[in-house]
Amino acid sequence: MRKMIFPFIIAFVFLTACGVDPVKDDLLNYLNHNLQPLGDEETRLTKAYSDVTGENYSSDEETYEAFVNDIVPGYQKFVFKLEEIRPETQEVRDLHEIYILGANTQLSAMTQMQLAFENDDANLIPAANDKLAEGRKYIRDFQNRLDEVAKKHNVKITKK
Repeated sequence: MRKMIFPFIIAFVFLTACGVDPVKDDLLNYLNHNLQPLGDEETRLTKAYSDVTGENYSSDEETYEAFVNDIVPGYQKFVFKLEEIRPETQEVRDLHEIYILGANTQLSAMTQMQLAFENDDANLIPAANDKLAEGRKYIRDFQNRLDEVAKKHNVKITKK
């Protein structure tokens, strides 16, 4: 299995100018108050995944237990919290939808991997890896679009 890359979102966003820009205000709220609190959980899940896959893989049983008891349920909660976020402006909503699509695609891949271990069916792994790659593509699209929207609205993003 390939190592999954979860995006670590935003550590800090600084307001660069005061003014009336509803998208800017919404973007700042979205990053600082909606996404930032999810960052620690995302980091924890990324570590849990990498601790049992790739070079750190030790056994199907250990990997399966991690998927069943932590990774999949944790990522389900993460996606649920992500889907609860409701940005106010269309531009930020469109951006957020890309992130949700990526997160849901990755969740689907993890669920498929769990099923592969559950049924001892290695044939499911390549499709799950492809789905992970698709999810990473959406997340990269989100990050690129986020940079564009931030630049357009004079929001400086500092990534952790």
